[in-house]
Amino acid sequence: MEMQGRSATARGGKREKPLRREVAPVSNTLGLRLGLLHYLVGYLDLHKVDLPTEIHPSFRFFHQVIMEEELVQRKKSLEDGSGRFRLYRMLALRFITSIPVPVTWTRLAQTAESGSSTLILLQNVTWKAGDEIVIASTSHRHSQSENEKRTIEFVSADGKNVTLTEPLLYKHLGISVTLPDSTVFEARAEVGLLTRNIVVRGSTNVEWSDNIAACPDGFDTGEFATQTCFQGRFGEEIGSDQFGGCIMFHAPQPGKLLSIGRIEYVEVFHAGQAFRLGRYPIHWHLMGDVQYKSYVRGCGIHQTYNRAVTIHNTHHLLVENNVIYDIMGGAFFIEDGIEHGNILQYNLAVFVRQSTSLLNDDVTPAAFWVTNPNNTIRHNAAAGGTHFGFWYRMHTNPDGPSYDPNICQQRVPLGEFYNNTVHSQGWFGIWIFENYFPMVGGSCSSSTPSPAIFRSLTTWNCQKGAEWVNGGALQFHNFSMINNEDSGIETKRVLSTYVGGWGEVRGAVLKNAVIVGHLDELGLGDSYCTARGITLPFDEGLTVSSVKFMNFDRPNCAAIAVTTVIGLCSDRCGGWSAKFDGIQYFNSPNKAGFRWEHEVVLIDTDGTLTGKIGGKVVPGSRLLDPSQCSQSSEWSAGFPGHVCNSSISFHRLAFNNPSPSSLLGKDVIISNSFGSSVVPFLLKRLTHQPGWMALLPNANSFNWYFSNVDFITNISYTSTFYGFKSEDYVLISHNLTHKPDMFQIIDVRNGSTRALSWSNNTNGDWYFNNDTTTLTYLVSGKRKLRRRAAAGTLDTTMSNTNVNLVVYQCYYKDCIPPPPPTQAPVSPTVKE
Repeated sequence: MEMQGRSATARGGKREKPLRREVAPVSNTLGLRLGLLHYLVGYLDLHKVDLPTEIHPSFRFFHQVIMEEELVQRKKSLEDGSGRFRLYRMLALRFITSIPVPVTWTRLAQTAESGSSTLILLQNVTWKAGDEIVIASTSHRHSQSENEKRTIEFVSADGKNVTLTEPLLYKHLGISVTLPDSTVFEARAEVGLLTRNIVVRGSTNVEWSDNIAACPDGFDTGEFATQTCFQGRFGEEIGSDQFGGCIMFHAPQPGKLLSIGRIEYVEVFHAGQAFRLGRYPIHWHLMGDVQYKSYVRGCGIHQTYNRAVTIHNTHHLLVENNVIYDIMGGAFFIEDGIEHGNILQYNLAVFVRQSTSLLNDDVTPAAFWVTNPNNTIRHNAAAGGTHFGFWYRMHTNPDGPSYDPNICQQRVPLGEFYNNTVHSQGWFGIWIFENYFPMVGGSCSSSTPSPAIFRSLTTWNCQKGAEWVNGGALQFHNFSMINNEDSGIETKRVLSTYVGGWGEVRGAVLKNAVIVGHLDELGLGDSYCTARGITLPFDEGLTVSSVKFMNFDRPNCAAIAVTTVIGLCSDRCGGWSAKFDGIQYFNSPNKAGFRWEHEVVLIDTDGTLTGKIGGKVVPGSRLLDPSQCSQSSEWSAGFPGHVCNSSISFHRLAFNNPSPSSLLGKDVIISNSFGSSVVPFLLKRLTHQPGWMALLPNANSFNWYFSNVDFITNISYTSTFYGFKSEDYVLISHNLTHKPDMFQIIDVRNGSTRALSWSNNTNGDWYFNNDTTTLTYLVSGKRKLRRRAAAGTLDTTMSNTNVNLVVYQCYYKDCIPPPPPTQAPVSPTVKE
């Protein structure tokens, strides 16, 4: 490793006159292999090195620049037998301080066309000729090769016009687009400065420095894509042994401020070591609480082989105004999940790419990898990477040496997520995977939901704008999702145990979002459109409030749809509901894309979704009352959709475990006075799997039978009817071959002597018609309320009913077996 350039080191509160001094590479002086040097607060570690008896003056200067010798008391003997220079009783350490760069990154004021050598910037910069910069891709999600690194030839006097030494190969956007609601969307490439006055550079092993040709097929970011090349997937490159330099800060005693690390306006290049845990370009290692006295500020970090900045069991660290480019694996990396109070702000991450050289998570890396939500992530930008912009990845407890069973970061309230931007990423702008259930206080025993409000994310030209997987009271506010391929915002699950009702107080909410299906100015073609604007979860409980849907007007896209969870349920799933208010549509005739009959219920709480306060939107079904529900082309981008009046409500029915076993695999036919519906048996269901699921309109009588089963008397199954208010009911009938002897619905009780009704009967009552051999039972909300799996938690006026039907005809009369036969006494045998 070498350090070169000039520094300005603060002593006694005053900044010294900048030094200009060339530093001989450590390798040339000591015979070291470049890239083997590590800076550790507490000691300077030289691995596998034969140390000379005399230290070259340049190396001593190297110490002075980095460590401010007057704060360090050293042992006279440098060699301690382990190959380390130990630094004892370290009170403080200001690492490397270079000449400040007021603007480390900005955006294009105008589009830079392919072939152009001029960039027009939004902000004035102090960059100069010879500096290296990176221009982020603004193209589609597979455009990682369109991130371009260039050298400056000239900067205009006002600092806004930059001339490059060679022209651009690709177009980079710098535009403002007026949206259909008259607001303005900015699509501008980020431009970041990589060069600094002080350079910390890892070695280059020439044996590995081959020219690698670009892979003809490039890199496909698809989850199940087949990659055809190991190298050159992002264009031509120079080979490397991926064994770069490392800077590590480490305290002798964490949290006591015995060590302070500050690195600012430094270029870190060819850094990090692949396949080696803990060998990162800049590594804050077990520092404890640094009280914002340590920081990484204004640095340029590029061509690294194992992350960029790693924060390991270090709290209240400041990471700001850094530019990182061409980073392997998760870049800004919060490691164990115990880290809290750190601030990551105003950073630019370009081309954070897949790595197979460390953790499994690095195969799908994020520019910002957050394992504890109690950190501040704001005003950052990520562009042109292979996978995620931001990934919140909370495990049950902290990992590694930080493991503590009393810390449960999945329940920790959110610190801050605000005003971040992601574009041209292979996968998602933000991903919250796998679990996040924020609770008041954040302890492992906390049970009162505390909404985690992620604010102001802009994502464009990615696969998905934002997604959470298993969530509790999660809320996305003020998100702008434009031109994302699969979905603007996707919510997989809202787990009812971890929310406290509908709405903002303790619920799951999408609020004040702008979802744009296509914006042709972004250059993805006149047939491109986001497949699903908002993708609803496989649970009820999500409120969609004050959302604008724009430009969902092409055959392959719809504003609203329902999720799919591979491995859980992907075919004919759902049956839950979501609530909507304050909805606006602009140039969006494709309001919803349903996939099957019993998929979802959309509830319009204020009339903005359907024009009817309390109206419902459901996929078409022959069970619907045509006088109350009518088909609408606006809601039929997929399976035909119907808009129903406010008087109509629906109940989810799910059931399984039928007897006799011959009923398994049979379709169920459910009919009422308006028509019939075929409910398929499926192995994968959200509840009651394998089994059946259907949506039933309220206050109806249904006949239920199994397809192609002509004779049945003995029957049983396990079922749940969801979401009943006190005035709600359904009547379920089964046609039997003979009169059974035993009836159990929700319990064992006597049958009614007359036909059932909501006004005269209670939940679980049954009636058998001897003339038609038909069993009918009542499911009603008119009873003492019970807490239920989903709707009871969300709406305490609702309840579920579990029906464990058992109906059978006894072999013996009145189900009483005869007494055992009387046997004559046996005479003893007499021997002759």
